[in-house]
Amino acid sequence: MKKLTNFAAQYKEELIEDQLFFNAYFVEIGELEGYYGHFEYDAKEAEYKDNEDGFPKLNQKADFYLENSIKFVNGLIKK
Repeated sequence: MKKLTNFAAQYKEELIEDQLFFNAYFVEIGELEGYYGHFEYDAKEAEYKDNEDGFPKLNQKADFYLENSIKFVNGLIKK
């Protein structure tokens, strides 16, 4: 079943083995009227895929694909 949705990721500071990392997690999913981001990406109805169940979940790390060709790692596009 396909569903159109919006989602927002936010970076959290995490201390891992004495090193500071900024990791992106999904914090909002659905209609995001009134929300603005530092970076916004129009996926143009591309299909979302991840290594879980294929739908973003709150507090899930922002690692995913759009149409199997655009890869996002830690909330950023990888080329």
